[in-house]
Amino acid sequence: MQPFGDNQIEKYLPPGTPLIEPDARAHRGLYIPDIMREYGEMRGAIRSRLPVMWRMVRGMFHIRRGYAGLKRNPGRGRTEIDAASLTRLRGRALELGCTHVGYTRVPQSLIFSNQKLLFDRAIVLTQEMNRERIAHAPALEAGKEVWRTYDSLGWIVNQLAEELRASGYAVQPGSPMGGEVNYVMLAQKAGLGHVGKHGLLIAPDTGPSLRIAAIYTQIENLPDTDSDEHAWIADFCRQCRRCVRTCPGQAIYAEDIVFEDGSHQCIDYRKCAVPFAKHLGCSVCIKECTFFQGDYARIKSRFHKS
Repeated sequence: MQPFGDNQIEKYLPPGTPLIEPDARAHRGLYIPDIMREYGEMRGAIRSRLPVMWRMVRGMFHIRRGYAGLKRNPGRGRTEIDAASLTRLRGRALELGCTHVGYTRVPQSLIFSNQKLLFDRAIVLTQEMNRERIAHAPALEAGKEVWRTYDSLGWIVNQLAEELRASGYAVQPGSPMGGEVNYVMLAQKAGLGHVGKHGLLIAPDTGPSLRIAAIYTQIENLPDTDSDEHAWIADFCRQCRRCVRTCPGQAIYAEDIVFEDGSHQCIDYRKCAVPFAKHLGCSVCIKECTFFQGDYARIKSRFHKS
C-alpha cells in the first residue's frame, strides 16, 4: 500500500490553479494510515484484525473520491449563501449524522507544510463516536467504532460536497483521516470545543469522543462561529493529567513542546501510533478523559469554584 504522499491536490487541478500556501513555519501533516504504517507496526494488526480493514480501505477511497470531485467544481462558483440555504445545509449535515457544525476562516498557520488549500473558508464538521463502544477501549470493539466513524464521516463530507456543487458552490472536502489542515485547531477556532492535554478536541456534549472533518469553500459570508468560551479546558487539563498517566504508549507529554511560532505539540505521534495500530484505534485517552466520564457543565462549575 503506497502512502498518500504530499500535496495531493495539484494532481487533480488544472496547471496554474491558484492555491493557498501554508505559513513558512507550518508543521508537516500525515494521513492516519501513513502514520500507522510508518510507526505503528501495522503488519501484525492487519493480520489479526481483518474485520476492521474494510473500513480503512473505504476511508482511503473517500479521500481519493474527495480529490477526484474537485474536477466537478463549477468554473465560477457562487460566493454567497442566504440564511435559508445555510439553515438547510446545517440541517442536512445533522441529518446525515454530524454532531456539530461550525464555520471559520482557515489561517495559513494551520495548513500543513506539505499541503496546499483551494479555499480559505471552512465548514467544520464533527461526528460523535458511540460512547458504549469507546468505553471498551482498547478492545477491538472500540477500534471498530473509530474506523466506523472515519468511514461514516468521510462519506458525509463527500456527500455534502456534491450537494453544495449541485447548488453552484465550489468546494474541497477534507477527509477525517487527515488532510491539508490541523483539524483539531481548526475546530477549536470555530468554537466547537478546545484542545485537551491529549491533543484531541473536547466538545461540551461529547467530550473527546468524536472525529473531525471539513469542507473548504469560497463562500464569503459564512457566519464565523469563532469563540474562546471553552478555553478554560486548557487550565483544567494542566491540573488533571489523567490521560498522561493512563496512555499505554506513554505518548502524551507531561509538558507540551512549544515551538517558535507559539504552537504546542501535546503528543509524540510516533509513540501514539504503536497502540493505535495494535488495536486499530486505541482510544484509551478518550475513555479515561474526565470529560468523557463526566458532565461538562458540572466539571466547569467545580473547577471554577476550586
